[in-house]
Amino acid sequence: MEPQSSAYFEQMSFTIQGSLHKAHLEESLSLLMDRHDIFRTVFMYEELETPLQIVLRKRNPSIVFKDFTGLTKDEIRYKVKQFKQTDRKRGFDLTRDVLLRLAVLKTGQNQHEIIWSHHHILMDGWCVGIVLKEFFYMYTQLCSGKEIDLPAVKPYSEFIDWLEKQDREEAADYWRDYLAGYEQRTAIPTSGHSTNGE
Repeated sequence: MEPQSSAYFEQMSFTIQGSLHKAHLEESLSLLMDRHDIFRTVFMYEELETPLQIVLRKRNPSIVFKDFTGLTKDEIRYKVKQFKQTDRKRGFDLTRDVLLRLAVLKTGQNQHEIIWSHHHILMDGWCVGIVLKEFFYMYTQLCSGKEIDLPAVKPYSEFIDWLEKQDREEAADYWRDYLAGYEQRTAIPTSGHSTNGE
């Protein structure tokens, strides 16, 4: 609805100490995208009555690698901050972009800042931990020459099929009954700070 908004742009970063194997990192991201349909998905919505989710057979992810060694600590901090801001401004085009991207910024001899950016339409906070665990598991296995052994993933289409078979009226009745008599208005906190000075 608001393509220029960054409200659904998710970005996190973390520091990794030690050497990184570029090819294994790229392969881990590729395997992750092959494993989960949602990472190969584009969303068509322009001039359509109903938005359309299209899962592509293959997406080729890329990882941006930048080396900031040789700069002062202040310059490195500035460069990392600038990179994050530029990445956020770039955003995502739901109709064509790979909606998950990774950047590896070398900030020291054996130190890297990993920046993981994705569109919120792909996953929420509950999923991120699972996905990161799988990603780093695959990377570790590749680095140590061991086999990657993960359980099969159920396609999201199975959930959609199940959801479409649910009785909406029955669900509405359930929640109406469950919330019957609940009169209090619930406020959703917007920050960790109180607005009334408490």
